[in-house]
Amino acid sequence: MEIDRNIEERILFVAEKVFMKNGFKSTTMNMIAKEVGISRTSLNYYFRSKERLYSRLLDGMINRFIPRLGSYIGTTDDIYDVLDYWVDEYTKLLIEHPSYPFFIISEIERNQENLASVVRNSLYEFGIIERVSEITIRQFGVQKMMRFNSTNFIIKIISIILGSVIISPTIRLVLGDHDSLMEEYLLSSKTQNKILVREIFNNFLNEKVEE
Repeated sequence: MEIDRNIEERILFVAEKVFMKNGFKSTTMNMIAKEVGISRTSLNYYFRSKERLYSRLLDGMINRFIPRLGSYIGTTDDIYDVLDYWVDEYTKLLIEHPSYPFFIISEIERNQENLASVVRNSLYEFGIIERVSEITIRQFGVQKMMRFNSTNFIIKIISIILGSVIISPTIRLVLGDHDSLMEEYLLSSKTQNKILVREIFNNFLNEKVEE
C-alpha cells in the first residue's frame, strides 16, 4: 500500500480539529478514522499511534513558523525589518490557525521536554540564532555585538510568544469565541508588539557588560 499524500493531509486536517474539540486524552484513533471516513486499519498505516499523529501536528506547527523567520533574514540587512516580519508572521499564524494555542498549551502539560526539543532543533536547523548574530554584526559592528547575546534574545522572544499563546484562548473566550473579533484584536495588537520586540532588542544590544 502506497502513501497517498491527499489522504495523509486529510488525516492531519481532521485530526487537528478532533484534538482541539476533545483534548489529547479523550481523543481516540477511532474518532479520527470515523471523521476522516477511513478504517482504523488504514489510519494505522499512516500513523501508528495517537502520539505519533499528535507529534506530527505539533512538528508541523513549529516548522510553519520558524523556517519563515530564518528565510527572511537573508532578504534584508536591517534587523528591525526582521523583527517586524516576525511579529507579522506570528500574527498571521494565529489568525490562520486558531487551534495552535490549544496544541502548545496541551504539549506544555503533556510533554514539556518534547516541545522544548522541537523548538530547539528547529532553531538550530534553520540557523536562527547564527543569522540574528550575523545581521546584527553587519548593522551595528563587532564592538556593539560584544554586548549582545543572541541566544538569550531569541529565548526571550520565544518566552513572550509562548506567553501570548497561552493567554490567547482566554482572550478568545472574553471576545465571545468569535473569529472575526479575535482577528481584529490580533491585528490591532501588531503595532504594540513590534514596538515591544524592538525595545527588547535594543535593551539586549545596549546591555552593559559586567567588568
